[in-house]
Amino acid sequence: MGSWAHNSNPNGSGPSEVQTLTDGATITWNVSLGTNSTVTLGGNRTLAITNPQAGQFYSIRVVQDGTGSMTLTLPATSKVSNGGAGAITLTTTAAAIDILTAYYDGSNYYWNSSLNFT
Repeated sequence: MGSWAHNSNPNGSGPSEVQTLTDGATITWNVSLGTNSTVTLGGNRTLAITNPQAGQFYSIRVVQDGTGSMTLTLPATSKVSNGGAGAITLTTTAAAIDILTAYYDGSNYYWNSSLNFT
């Protein structure tokens, strides 16, 4: 299940288990429970991150549902590579998989994306 996971567990005990996040209007990710997660989007969603630690990296596997074309709004203090202005454009194909990674500096999340694993 966590073969793509690369981050360390926040408590320093090795690889983090992959959390399956609950889909909903706001998807809450408590990163103190692990730095790797997966979610299937069932609609246009907002990501909320709780308990981040400065200097930590986070990874989330985002899967489009059977319909596709869903969006994910990142936390307000997000910056996206290549001038994304805090917004990430996901692959819209049904069942497409995107991997998003972020570095948190204590104030901002710096996001990169690997898109379109179909």
